[in-house]
Amino acid sequence: MADHFNSELIGYNVVKYGDRFEATRAVQNAIATRYGRLGKDIAVGLIIRCDLGSQYTTQYFTDTIKYYGMEISHSWARSPECNGVIERFHRTIEEQVFKMHDFETLEEAEQTIREFIILYNNEWQLERLNYKSPLEALNEYQKLSLKNAC
Repeated sequence: MADHFNSELIGYNVVKYGDRFEATRAVQNAIATRYGRLGKDIAVGLIIRCDLGSQYTTQYFTDTIKYYGMEISHSWARSPECNGVIERFHRTIEEQVFKMHDFETLEEAEQTIREFIILYNNEWQLERLNYKSPLEALNEYQKLSLKNAC
């Protein structure tokens, strides 16, 4: 899962086959990253953008999203540009990780993906963020918000 504000990757799950349970775990990982815990209505006001894949339209997934207080916004069918932030990340990780490595195990893939996401969030300079990394842009915004609040 990517934060559309700053393109930061905040939730993911490395699995061989994705289903509704694995998609839900990625959301739970994102919530735990942002809020430090999971709980009913912890993410009220947040909107999750996802495509119309079967894992995102199941009762299990939608009920879980509602439990956390989030809403679902589905992208239009056959329109990946509706979810451009994550689609762009998918292209980047494909070019920088998956085309460069032939993983022997799922654990090896998970370690390499984790390392790349840390690098991406901390150092990857994005044009849409004025060539700042996702975390640099977030920190700059938070500092500005604190300054304006005083």
